[in-house]
Amino acid sequence: MDNILLVDMNSFYASVHQALDPSLRGKPVVVCGDPRKRHGIVLAASYEAKKHGINTAMPKWEALSLLPEAIFIRPDYKRYLDFSTRIINIIRDFSPLVEPFSIDEAYIDISGTKNIFGSNIEIARQIKKRIWEEVGVLCSVGIGVFGK
Repeated sequence: MDNILLVDMNSFYASVHQALDPSLRGKPVVVCGDPRKRHGIVLAASYEAKKHGINTAMPKWEALSLLPEAIFIRPDYKRYLDFSTRIINIIRDFSPLVEPFSIDEAYIDISGTKNIFGSNIEIARQIKKRIWEEVGVLCSVGIGVFGK
């Protein structure tokens, strides 16, 4: 039986900024481009901003109208790539069979490592814990079981 996990960072770009600057934790953070350069859409919103209806791909002007006191931050792709690399390295500690799907998602095949790290659920918990403690970003882990 194959055992596949999907590790997905939550509100990744906003979470990276909150990890880099802990004073942003618990605050509505919105990462978006520059409207003057025609890139003024929301790329990520923290949970606190999402509670007010701010969503990915929303125009910045609309996000501002929903929550003028939100903290608007321009994207920093170099930092996102650094965090992504650190996260992938943590995931690879649980199996060499990791397939990054995007900058904030990766599949991991744990079929051959369950005897080392425990059940699917236990491995998912360990991955979440390490990413939070070592990188400062929350993630969700989906568990898929395929086979006979």
